Amino acid sequence: PPHTWSWVFSEQSRGDYIRDRLPHLLPCCSYRDHYQYSNIMYAVAGQLVESLTRSSWEDYVQTHLLDPLQMRHTAFLDENWAGTPQLARPCKRSGTGWQPLAPFFARAHHPIAPASEMLSTPRDMMVWLAAHTEQLGAFLSSRSFQDFCAPHMLIAEERPHPALGPLSYGYGWRHETFRGRPHLWHTGGCTGYSAVASFLPGEGHAVCLLNNTQANTGYMLALWY
Repeated sequence: PPHTWSWVFSEQSRGDYIRDRLPHLLPCCSYRDHYQYSNIMYAVAGQLVESLTRSSWEDYVQTHLLDPLQMRHTAFLDENWAGTPQLARPCKRSGTGWQPLAPFFARAHHPIAPASEMLSTPRDMMVWLAAHTEQLGAFLSSRSFQDFCAPHMLIAEERPHPALGPLSYGYGWRHETFRGRPHLWHTGGCTGYSAVASFLPGEGHAVCLLNNTQANTGYMLALWY
């Protein structure tokens, strides 16, 4: 919908944006009519975490996910991340090669932060993906974990390659079968960065591609296949 990027120009906090502006953004379809990715709905999920826990989304993620998994080199795009030497600096391609970009700092409680605005390293990302293939039961009940790993909304029946089954969406992951085996994946990007992460649930196999440029994540996904 045309208001997908309305948060970019908002000067409001996450809570104020969702309370004051979201009710006036017209839906693009009826509820569960079809799949459409929405960064704004991830911001709503982050605000729900804050409302239920009385903690900021950033503090909750740090305390309940990053710290228990010892993901010490994963940071939010705030004023602190530039002091983490393990994180690559953003770049863009220019006529003479690669040009560094100034570090981007999202202001505190940035409206869209729960949908993006985090940086990580290959080591931390593999810890994160290992948690999905082996350890996530420590954070969720058995029933919740099964629900988490299940597709919930069909995206496409027809796929560009015969090895790929229908594409669906679940809780933060795109779901498909790859050569008959369940495969979960997602792409992401923010200023100067892009990423592809995927794993085969229950098999211990995962792949993560990180790029410190604003690359085409579709091309990066093609490299995975």
